[in-house]
Amino acid sequence: MRGSKGFTLVELLAVLVILAIIALITTPIILGVIDKARKDGAKDKAWGYINAIEVAFARNQTDVYPVNLPYTSAAGSSATIKASEDPGDGSKVAVSGQTPESGQFKINSEGAIEVYQLEFDNYYCTSDVTSTKMCCDQSAATSASDCGQKSSDW
Repeated sequence: MRGSKGFTLVELLAVLVILAIIALITTPIILGVIDKARKDGAKDKAWGYINAIEVAFARNQTDVYPVNLPYTSAAGSSATIKASEDPGDGSKVAVSGQTPESGQFKINSEGAIEVYQLEFDNYYCTSDVTSTKMCCDQSAATSASDCGQKSSDW
């Protein structure tokens, strides 16, 4: 049967081994891309929430559309508010995107908005004190330490 057409068992096994090696190499790469996309999505949601806080704070400063927020803009004042909390007086921040499942934000005496452990889809996002850097990770402690925040700061 020398002239028969087809593949030998050795050739088929060689192809299977090559495909398995390619799968072993590409799987972690693909999973890393997916994880990075989720982390970046959480970061974008946190920035969107900060923008919603800024809008609510600006509205609170005008007489046109007053919002009863439980913090003031007086120099030296700051307040920490749980992001998922609704005190019942209309002071919960209305956001067009996803509302965080937990976390806190505060407006410091310079008017910068800091967020601490905002949770979006099992990622915790914390900003630095200048609100220029956002750190997100699946561990709340890691995201806080990456951005130089400690729970005692809150």
